[in-house]
Amino acid sequence: MDHAAASFMEISGLDQEMIFQETQQQGDDGAWLKLPRQIKHGNLVLKRPLEPLSEKITEWVKSCLAFSRNGWINPSLLVITLGNERGEVAASWECPRAFPIKWGLSALDSQKSGLAIKTLTLNYNILERRI
Repeated sequence: MDHAAASFMEISGLDQEMIFQETQQQGDDGAWLKLPRQIKHGNLVLKRPLEPLSEKITEWVKSCLAFSRNGWINPSLLVITLGNERGEVAASWECPRAFPIKWGLSALDSQKSGLAIKTLTLNYNILERRI
């Protein structure tokens, strides 16, 4: 996907967790050791009011979620930036090879006045803090 940008009101899932494997230590005491095995990531959940996304992002999401028809998923570099009150970048993270796994819309309730919220869930395997 070519460069595209969008703003979201909420992003969650920026996390990493070390997964351990327990193994018994060689020797007389028979102690168990916890050895690091891998890093696990959650899913990124992006939320925003329902409004058109850029055409590039919309097409990317549609093509990834149609993988059973087109036979492929096109992962993309996702860059998340957090701005401060002056509009400057306060923090930044990169998630290479991210791709959408779920799209959803909040309930449409005619009895309540409020924004319809669109949720986009992305899978990623690497999280790197840049700033």
